[in-house]
Amino acid sequence: TRLQAKSEDNLKGAFRQLDSNGIGGIDKKTMMALFLVLNEDCDDVRRIPQEKAELLFAILDKDGSSQIEEDEFMSFCDVLLLEFEEASAYKTMIESCCPKMYTSSWFKNFRNAVKSDRFEL
Repeated sequence: TRLQAKSEDNLKGAFRQLDSNGIGGIDKKTMMALFLVLNEDCDDVRRIPQEKAELLFAILDKDGSSQIEEDEFMSFCDVLLLEFEEASAYKTMIESCCPKMYTSSWFKNFRNAVKSDRFEL
C-alpha cells in the first residue's frame, strides 16, 4: 500500500542519516546512541538495557561486519514497528467499555495522579 511504501521510504531516509559517512552501514557506536535515544524519547517502545543493546547489535549484524547494513536496519525497524503497533492497539477495560468516562476530565486527572511519582509508596 501507499502507507507501507511511505513508511519504507522514511526508514530508508533514517538509515541514510544514521549512515553519516555514506559507507552503507551504521557502526556500533551510532546504534548504541540510537538505542539510548529510543530509551529516553520513545515511551511506546520497550526499554532496551545496555547489555541487551549489545546483544541486539550482534544479532542484527548478521554478516559479522560490525556494521548494520540497510537490510539489517529495515528488519530491526520492522520489529520495532510491530512492538509499537501492539502497544498502540492496547485498550484498557475502561477505555473499551466506558469511553465517555475514559475521556472525561476527572478521569484524565485521576489517571495522571495514579501514573505520577506521588502515587508511589
